[in-house]
Amino acid sequence: RMETLFRIEDLIELYSIEKEIPFTEIKVEGLLEDRIDVVRVYGGDILNNCGYRERYNDVEIVFNCSWGGGYTLQEIYRVLGIRIVKTVISYLKRYLLHEREYLMMILIDGTAVILEGDQNSITFPSVEGALFIAHTHPRTHQPIFSRKDLIATLDVMSKRGIGSCIVAGEVLCILREKPLTLEDYEKFEYLINQFGVGERNIFDRAGFESVYI
Repeated sequence: RMETLFRIEDLIELYSIEKEIPFTEIKVEGLLEDRIDVVRVYGGDILNNCGYRERYNDVEIVFNCSWGGGYTLQEIYRVLGIRIVKTVISYLKRYLLHEREYLMMILIDGTAVILEGDQNSITFPSVEGALFIAHTHPRTHQPIFSRKDLIATLDVMSKRGIGSCIVAGEVLCILREKPLTLEDYEKFEYLINQFGVGERNIFDRAGFESVYI
């Protein structure tokens, strides 16, 4: 579904008369259904290619130059992101009983990868097509992003991934709900260089526009 969402995003950028994608105005219908056959994109007078359609990953995408139902792109990002997070967290929590850290990576095609680390860290390569990453911090209740965790999260989000979670006694996630803005990228870099760690109160004060906690 994320692949289809990204394709819709690309098409909107291609056929929108506005320089930036109007995430709160364009609505998409059908992408959150249990079974996806046709996805309709409603953009009113924002889109300049009425009636455009294509087949992508066995899903027909249809552009309508009218205002219809469905959900905004931000709403879809949130729903799909939360679905992924819930699935990954429920799986990783069983590894909190282990002494080592464990990481789960979801790729854009839906493939899940599990990696085992050391007692206090886990190292993994930057993977093309990484959509989401999450890893455990055993023996601790408070989830805190280390400097290395923040760098990995920014790398994922800047390459179109949706974010990252730390799974400890509690869980802390950073998720993207639209394309990462330059301002948010710079804010993230500032957090990395200024604080070196990421806690909920630090993220809340950052005032992200395209990212939520």
